[in-house]
Amino acid sequence: MGKEKTKVFSVEQPKIEHHKAIDIFDDCESAHTCNIVGYYVERIAYLENLVKKYKFDHLTDLMMKADFEDKFDRVFEEYQFANMPFNIAIIDINGLHNTNRLKGYHVGDQLIRKCAAQLQDKFDFHQIFRISGDEFVVIVRESTLKKDEFENRLNSLTDVTFIIDSSVDYTSPKHMFKAMDKQLSSKKTDCKKREERL
Repeated sequence: MGKEKTKVFSVEQPKIEHHKAIDIFDDCESAHTCNIVGYYVERIAYLENLVKKYKFDHLTDLMMKADFEDKFDRVFEEYQFANMPFNIAIIDINGLHNTNRLKGYHVGDQLIRKCAAQLQDKFDFHQIFRISGDEFVVIVRESTLKKDEFENRLNSLTDVTFIIDSSVDYTSPKHMFKAMDKQLSSKKTDCKKREERL
């Protein structure tokens, strides 16, 4: 009697959703095959969760600094080579560090979520990034939203300090962001001095 040929089960890479797992198991021809499918279902789910963990901020579900840097470089290249200018805003949550220290991090987290919610109400998800504990960035192409309207939307936010700048004034993304960060720091210092005089 010749050896029985073993069936080779091929698992493709496309995403398998958890709620469809039971349908996959119903179609299995053997317990061994089902075990293989089960392993890959769990493995894919694990990798998807891992990607989400490191790609999106756990408090706001917004994209983070690495994605911002990638997009910043990309839109700056488009500006330089295809004459597609853009505007960028850095938004800082007022008093977050003092709130964390005096009222607890759970209250500070509420401020972070509040700021994120306000931004998502004004802009598309793919335009918003949380780049540090108290800072967010919004990037918008000029062809999508003019600078005046961009500023008007930001002026409606509460409990934040922000600055806006345009790519037309800079020669590199690094130069642009460094200059904007300096402007924001100066603006926050001025605001603090005014508050102390009140």
